[in-house]
Amino acid sequence: MQTNHFDREGISLSGSIAKIPWFDSYFTGYIFGFLYDKKLYKFTTYSGAKVTVLNVTKDNIRMRLESNVYQLDIDADRSEGVELPAPKLGEMTAKVNESLNSRINVALLRKNGSGTELIYSGTGRNAGLEFVGNIAELVKGLKNNQEN
Repeated sequence: MQTNHFDREGISLSGSIAKIPWFDSYFTGYIFGFLYDKKLYKFTTYSGAKVTVLNVTKDNIRMRLESNVYQLDIDADRSEGVELPAPKLGEMTAKVNESLNSRINVALLRKNGSGTELIYSGTGRNAGLEFVGNIAELVKGLKNNQEN
């Protein structure tokens, strides 16, 4: 998912969750960045951030990412897109539906004690959004990451 069409300039969201090949296996990795007020908030596998919520339906993707200090809530509407070629087993034989007119609601919060403080809340328009693959595998991979 990606959008930089928020209510003012200088705000951008980009992110991905995927199965990452690793030797003879794979792990579920993710990289999300939210640019706000000239600061990049990173939520990534390698930084120790966690995906604590991931719900995918035909029309919506909801997720929560958490670092030690920040929380990023994402609510993305999946609008109709076009079928594009996508990789499968090293070849471009799969198809993925990608939209360029989705809307993504974002809330960035700072954790403080037992609660949170809202830093920013807004909607990104004209968002690029695609989802392909088995959601159960991604969720299982995320749960395995939480346990390690």
